[in-house]
Amino acid sequence: MFPLQHRKHLYFDPEQRGVIARVSEHFEKTNSVSIRLARKNDLDEVYALLRECGLPWEGFSDHLATALVLVANDKIVGSAALESYHDGVLLRSVCVSLAFRGQGLGRRIVRRILALSGNRPCFLLTTTAPKYFEKYGFHIISRDEASPGVRQSIEFKSICPEDAVAMLRPAD
Repeated sequence: MFPLQHRKHLYFDPEQRGVIARVSEHFEKTNSVSIRLARKNDLDEVYALLRECGLPWEGFSDHLATALVLVANDKIVGSAALESYHDGVLLRSVCVSLAFRGQGLGRRIVRRILALSGNRPCFLLTTTAPKYFEKYGFHIISRDEASPGVRQSIEFKSICPEDAVAMLRPAD
């Protein structure tokens, strides 16, 4: 199971799909990189990281309750967030600092954030990583196939380019 720091939420344990677990108060720490929920005072570092990785930062602060960060030596080196809508969730802002790539950190944060999505359809837009997200059960769809609520997100409406690939990870 994947405990997260400071907030209690229900989530699905990806190792035991369908089993609901309560998040504890401590956080996972492996290889001196920890994953925790993002905080308001993290925003400047997260925005800088998103710019480094060429990802949009607009709207990120509206979803702090479902945003995770990777922390190494008190520095944010990765992020991922979910936007929740009545008919699905949108995965956004998945990135790892260039200096920390190749260590499996992307895999760790993606697995953790997908555990928070529960058994709901999960959508994303990407210009660079469709093959990467296929490993997590996503498949390419047309933008029109995204749920109506998700299509109302800022990513679908304005900040992601029209040539961004839409993807879906269906509910189980």
